[in-house]
Amino acid sequence: MPAKPIRAVARALEVLEALNRQGTATALALARETGIPRPTVYRLLETLVGTGHVGAMLGRRLPMLESSMGRAYLAFCPARERTALLRMLGAPAGFARRLAEIRRRGYSLRAGGGPWPHTGSVALPILSGGRLLGCINAIWMARAVPPEEGIRQCLGPLRETAALIESAIRANPA
Repeated sequence: MPAKPIRAVARALEVLEALNRQGTATALALARETGIPRPTVYRLLETLVGTGHVGAMLGRRLPMLESSMGRAYLAFCPARERTALLRMLGAPAGFARRLAEIRRRGYSLRAGGGPWPHTGSVALPILSGGRLLGCINAIWMARAVPPEEGIRQCLGPLRETAALIESAIRANPA
């Protein structure tokens, strides 16, 4: 006799698939796409966030010293700005050495832990004429992807994207 499917699991996967297709979406949009009642979608999303399967990052402040994006920014911003920011943020002793390592390596890695234990991320700068314009990153589920694999899968495409952005800026400096 075939096993009976578990409806709640199937619904959670439907919501997760719809969210992946849309990138970001409201509970109402997910309910409309999946046909699952909105109150159920809310409960499913709370469960998925609580288990770390969905990042709940929107509207949250990201600590510069703990995020890969913040560390990449600090590593590649002008030295004077970096010194001022590290003082203002109360960076621990030796933090500047970590930033020097990030500059040497060319990217920043956060392998889980900190305020987002369920995710890992890698970030790198977008530079023009040696000037930092911004940073880009990729985030993955730490349970499913070890740091080495996240770097292997994400770093190349991030570098290609940064190079395309930098090239476009050089071509259109205005």
